Amino acid sequence: MQILKRIYRETQLAISAQATNVFQIVKAKVLRSKPKCKDCIPQLFNLASKHCGNNGEILHSFAAFVCAVGACSPEIKPDMLSLLIDDFKGKANQAPEFRLAAFSMHCIYKNLTSDACKRLRSNAAEVMIASDLMHKVRATINQAPSDEHASHNVVHGRMSVHMVCNVLGLPLPEGSGLKERKNLESIALDACASMGLTCQDLESYEKAWQDELAEENKDATQEATATTENPHLKC
Repeated sequence: MQILKRIYRETQLAISAQATNVFQIVKAKVLRSKPKCKDCIPQLFNLASKHCGNNGEILHSFAAFVCAVGACSPEIKPDMLSLLIDDFKGKANQAPEFRLAAFSMHCIYKNLTSDACKRLRSNAAEVMIASDLMHKVRATINQAPSDEHASHNVVHGRMSVHMVCNVLGLPLPEGSGLKERKNLESIALDACASMGLTCQDLESYEKAWQDELAEENKDATQEATATTENPHLKC
């Protein structure tokens, strides 16, 4: 993540200087520090150039999330990153939030695979929906008091990891505390509820989400009752 941030910063500086060979300038500067991911510089440059949002908003938010949760500096192979940044041909929506969320997830949990990245293309419609939801929840966070943004960004990051796993068919990371949900909208509403925020774009999904929570609570109550009546079930 630190190398991605540096590539983004150097890219913006080169563009501001009206350089004509931006990639070569950025590559030369980044390689001076001899990063372990030197073989991934072209892919990271693509990610930094296309998917970081206006003024790097998406990148800075996910970078803060990774820093808060703790990164494990995983090995990232160029072929996997190439799949992660592969454009959706003919689509205006390139799902920047989703791509950076998947990258951030791997920085923390080291659980992204090439097979999962291949599903970005086959599940493109869901990827774009998830990315749009991440954007809408982020917009809602931006309307909250600024002193709450740091904690809200962590919730947003966890929500995004949940969505990435849901869409790409990955198991939820061990120890993440995330719960399976029926759809992406329920994941987003979970996050909004935990932050005490209301996202107007999700209001039409609230009843189904509340029904899902009610069913979950009912199952938990029945399980607790069964355990109380028959203590041997604890085994």
